[in-house]
Amino acid sequence: MQDASYIERFIEKDFHDWKDNWAGSKTLLVKGCRQVGKTTSVRHFAAENYKYVIYVDVRSETDLSLLESASESNVVERLTSFCEAHPEMHAFINSPDTVLILDEVQENKAIYERIRTFNRSLDCHVIFTGSNLKLAQDYFQPAGDCISMTMYPLSFEEYINYFGGYEYYQKNSISTICKEKYQWFQDLYSVYLRVGGYPEIFKSYVNGKQLDMQFEALLDSFKSELRTRTAEICDFDKIDTMFYTICEVLCREKKGNARIVEVTSKLTEQVASKRISTKECNNILSWLQSANIINFCDKKDLATGELYSSERFYFEDLGLFCYLCRKYQIDASAVLGIAAETFVFKQLYELHFITRFYGDRPTFAVKNQYELDFIVTSKIDRQTYGIEVKAGNNTAISLKKMLQNKEIDFAILAKGDAKVGEKEKIYTLPIFLISKFTFDKGKAVKEDEPKRMDFFK
Repeated sequence: MQDASYIERFIEKDFHDWKDNWAGSKTLLVKGCRQVGKTTSVRHFAAENYKYVIYVDVRSETDLSLLESASESNVVERLTSFCEAHPEMHAFINSPDTVLILDEVQENKAIYERIRTFNRSLDCHVIFTGSNLKLAQDYFQPAGDCISMTMYPLSFEEYINYFGGYEYYQKNSISTICKEKYQWFQDLYSVYLRVGGYPEIFKSYVNGKQLDMQFEALLDSFKSELRTRTAEICDFDKIDTMFYTICEVLCREKKGNARIVEVTSKLTEQVASKRISTKECNNILSWLQSANIINFCDKKDLATGELYSSERFYFEDLGLFCYLCRKYQIDASAVLGIAAETFVFKQLYELHFITRFYGDRPTFAVKNQYELDFIVTSKIDRQTYGIEVKAGNNTAISLKKMLQNKEIDFAILAKGDAKVGEKEKIYTLPIFLISKFTFDKGKAVKEDEPKRMDFFK
């Protein structure tokens, strides 16, 4: 086991790719929820890979006037003066040996809008981080000037790595893992569901501390920001009601709903003295999404071929979701099923979805009375895979029906207690090994690379 003081994050591999291929021409923009570990990982990467590190916490710095009005003609002078005014900082050296980190830029729109200035005028490498950039991005989009990466709570693979099993996990097949170390992975999956991926909460678990107070502190930080951002459209006392309601809606609306905001609003009047309006619900849900606390899932109607946006949502962190459901005493059997679905959604979406599949994110699928938890089309073989998630030992009627009707090419049954196997294009495996599935069961298709024209030589 590693020292709990630092948890290795796999996103640092992407940071290295940016440094090797893009840092001279594009700023790195690291997004993600508060307390997800952005600052720790960025600073660790910087310390390991640069001679000089200039770190500026935009949220706590009292005077940023030198940087807020910097232009392409004076930005080097302004940064030099800014560092001179801060004795704790290293002197500014404008070279690729230096990295400038501007942390929590969502707190200062003027700094955020300097992305283009810093990127085009500096020889040093530049990294911006932000937990909720929606407000700033409404006014300015730094298209062409940045590489954007989103950081999520600790993944299950990062758990495996922390506890020393990642090399084994990579080298061995699903069937081998199930024969040799099934219980070890099953137990770790159970921990992952309850603890989740916020680094400080994970460290508390490792150190044997009680977690409920940690989750409450995390919620308080979310509520505080939400109250600040939405004060004009939501009373303070409605925030707790909203967190309870979205957990209830998530567990009740298992087949999605085109009117999910209205459903959420209507449910609030059953649990509180004052109903939260549809407008308020919409704004709160939008903020939770932009803050990377929840993520929406689309619906594909296989009967018509239509794609419908945002008809279901999931929490980005399983530990937070499960804690809220325990806190509000939501039916445990429903929670277990949604937690399993959330895990699979995260595994598909967060592990470089756009490099493996077509589209923007996993969708769920319906046809008449049948419903699939997820449907994806692989870039390896261009085949469509239906995925059914069963926390228990239930059968997968919809999965078999859609495979029989050729609405999907292959089927995956991810179960809570599964014997690994394949029969008639249905692949059965444990939920916690879904990311080991390779989505290559059809004939491999080579993607054509664009040809370089002579006039570019």
